[in-house]
Amino acid sequence: LNRSEWVYCGIDAGLKDDATALVVLGVQGERHFVWSQQWLHQDGYDLRAGQVHYDEFISGGELKIVQNVGEDLADIYEVITGKILKSGKLSSVAVDQHKLTGLITDLEAQGVDVVSVPQGWQLTRFIIHTDRLIHEGKLTHWGGEMLRFNMQNVQLSERGRGLALTKPNEMWRGAFKIDGAVCLVMAIA
Repeated sequence: LNRSEWVYCGIDAGLKDDATALVVLGVQGERHFVWSQQWLHQDGYDLRAGQVHYDEFISGGELKIVQNVGEDLADIYEVITGKILKSGKLSSVAVDQHKLTGLITDLEAQGVDVVSVPQGWQLTRFIIHTDRLIHEGKLTHWGGEMLRFNMQNVQLSERGRGLALTKPNEMWRGAFKIDGAVCLVMAIA
């Protein structure tokens, strides 16, 4: 946050077996700095703890286990309206409007510019831009293992003339989560 001129956020809300992710993207000139945090309901943790290294992500401070639906969004609200908004650097928060109506209303009431980002193949130009930033060395990840895990699980799939972030077909459901990768592209959008 301190090294950034502007800050953009991406939020992807999950359900009980799917993580909710927040990516914070700081921009300084052509440099982009990425930090992420994710939340998972206790039921999802219990279901997949044997398949995913959740305990490593928890001990690294990247994953928080919540007991109640809505705790994740309350935490995100506090992160955004706390230090980020008060810094005066927050440009916008990107969301999938169909999942976060309550959070959108609450953030907008605080003066936050909330932008609805289309999903699926409609992310094509932002996926390509993210890929270019990575390959040009202009995107710096803070080093967290959970976002790295998400990026390793993501696959680019053709959707007509577009691209979509997906899991490999045999992993459609299960432990191979991509939430942080989706949030990164949304923040860049």
